[in-house]
Amino acid sequence: MIKLLIAPSIAWSRRLVALCGIAGVIGLAGPASATELFSENFNAFTAPPPNFNGLQFESGLAVAHTGDLPGWSKSGGGAVHAVNVVPPPPPPIPDFAVMIWQDNVITLGAPVEESNASGESYTVAFGASPAVYQAPDQQTSATDGLLVEVLRGDDSVLASTTYLPGAWAGTIDLSPVSFTYVGDGSGDVRLRVGPSAFNSGRFGGAIDDLSLTGAAELFAANFDDFTAPTANFNGVQFESALPVAHTGDLAAWGKSGGGTVHVVNHAEVPPGPPADFSPMIWTDNVITLDAAIEGSNVGGQAYSVDFAASAAVYQGSSQQTSETDGLLIEVLRGDDSVLASHIHLPGAWTGTVDLVPGSFQYVGDGSGDVRLRIGPSAFGSGRFGGTIDNVRLSVVPEPSSVALVGMCLTLIGVGHLRRRRRA
Repeated sequence: MIKLLIAPSIAWSRRLVALCGIAGVIGLAGPASATELFSENFNAFTAPPPNFNGLQFESGLAVAHTGDLPGWSKSGGGAVHAVNVVPPPPPPIPDFAVMIWQDNVITLGAPVEESNASGESYTVAFGASPAVYQAPDQQTSATDGLLVEVLRGDDSVLASTTYLPGAWAGTIDLSPVSFTYVGDGSGDVRLRVGPSAFNSGRFGGAIDDLSLTGAAELFAANFDDFTAPTANFNGVQFESALPVAHTGDLAAWGKSGGGTVHVVNHAEVPPGPPADFSPMIWTDNVITLDAAIEGSNVGGQAYSVDFAASAAVYQGSSQQTSETDGLLIEVLRGDDSVLASHIHLPGAWTGTVDLVPGSFQYVGDGSGDVRLRIGPSAFGSGRFGGTIDNVRLSVVPEPSSVALVGMCLTLIGVGHLRRRRRA
C-alpha cells in the first residue's frame, strides 16, 4: 500500500535523496534479503469518533485514545493511544503510530509462525519516537522508553530490548531500531510492547512499522554425512551410553589432530537410521570448511553464525569437558586470517549430550567470501572442548536499509515523496 507523505521541508527531501544513493549501494548490492514472518503498521487502529479528540501538543498531529488494534490485546489507562503521523488535513488512509502511555501494554494475540526454531537468529525491527498526547507534562523524557518483548507460549520472555527514544522535541520523528534473538525451539512466539518505566506519568514513546524476520541462510551443516571405517565405531560414550566413533571424515571439511573426526550419535540407543551425528572437538582437533560460503562477506553487512553446543567426552572419564574448556569458532578470510571469532564454553560434562543454542555476529569487510573453522578454545588440554552441531551462517536483516530502499524506489517510481508501508 502506497500513501502520500507530505514532506516537512525541501532540506529533508534533499537529505532523503542523498540517503537513497547510499541505500542503493548498501541495500541493493547486498546478499539475499531475509524472510519476513510478521509485520504490523498499526493502520487498522479504530476508535469511536469522540475519542479522536484533538491535536498533539506542539506537532499539531491528530491523536486518539481508547482504541483497538485487530489481533492485539491491550491493557492500561486509555489504551490504545495513537497519533496520525500524516499532518492535517488527514488523508483518506491514515498513518497511525501507537503511543505507549505510562501503563499501556499491547500484546500480539496469535503466535508468529516459524518464529522460534532452535538456534536460528531472528530480528525484531520497528520505528520509535518520543511521544506526547495533549498535556505537555506527559511528554517522553530522556529517561523514558519502550520495552519490546518476545514471549513464549507460557508468557515467559525469550528476549527483550529497551529503547529510549530521547526527550520529546516537538514532533514525531520515527527512528529505525532493531534487535536480534536466537530461537530455543520452545514454540512460536508473540510480541509485547509496553513502557520501560511503568507508571512514570509520561509516554514511553511511539512505535510503528513493527516486524519480525528470519535470517537469510547462506550455509548449514548438520554433520550427518559423517563416515568412518566400521572398526572406528568402537563403543559407547562414558555415562550417556550414546554410540561414538573416531578418525572419521566429514564431506566438505578438512581436519587435523589426533583421531579427528570424533563424533557422537545422539539419535537413539541402540543406533538406528537415520543417524544424528555431532562432532566432538578433542584437545587438538580442528575442522575447517573447504569452500568459501557465497555472499558471506559483503562490506558492512552483518551476519550471524548459529550453532548448538554441549559438553563432551569419549570413553575415558578424564577426557570430559570441564568448566574451563570450550569451542573456538573462527570466520576465516581467503588467506586464512581471522575476520571474527567466538569462544563458547558449554560447561562441565553432566552425563549426557545436551545441545544448547549459541550464536555470534560479525560484520563483513568486503575482502572476499569466508570459511568456518572449529577447534578447542584450550589447545592441548587433554580434554574435549565440547560437542557442536547444526552450524549455520545467515544474513542478519538490516531493517532500516530495507525500509529506506523501498522508500527510495517509490520516490523514483512515482515522482513524489511517498512512504512505503506494509499492507
